[in-house]
Amino acid sequence: MASVAFSPDGKLLATSSMGNDARLWELPSGNLRATLKGHVQAILAVAFSPDGKTLVTGGMDRKVKLWNVATHQELATFPLGGLFPTLGFSPDGRTLAVGNFLEARIQILRAPLFEEIAAAEAP
Repeated sequence: MASVAFSPDGKLLATSSMGNDARLWELPSGNLRATLKGHVQAILAVAFSPDGKTLVTGGMDRKVKLWNVATHQELATFPLGGLFPTLGFSPDGRTLAVGNFLEARIQILRAPLFEEIAAAEAP
């Protein structure tokens, strides 16, 4: 495993491996709920938003992706200029920090709220 994260309610575990997908596991049963595919290289980090509705993944493809935890759909992609293998949401879920240990820098992104993404996708 490259990275693991518990959902805020403790009912899901997100994992990544050196493959290019992330997986959501139900707890405590350990049943696989979903496999999230979209990165083209290994996923290095996973993290849940504070409300548990969104999962963020960061990969060696230099992209950070947001996923709808309920529908398992990709919500947004942020192309980055480097490898950022660490991720974290602010407590209010509005800010996403991604860290690059090779260059010792952090990039701060405005994380769209789940509701904002849903409204933008509505016809």
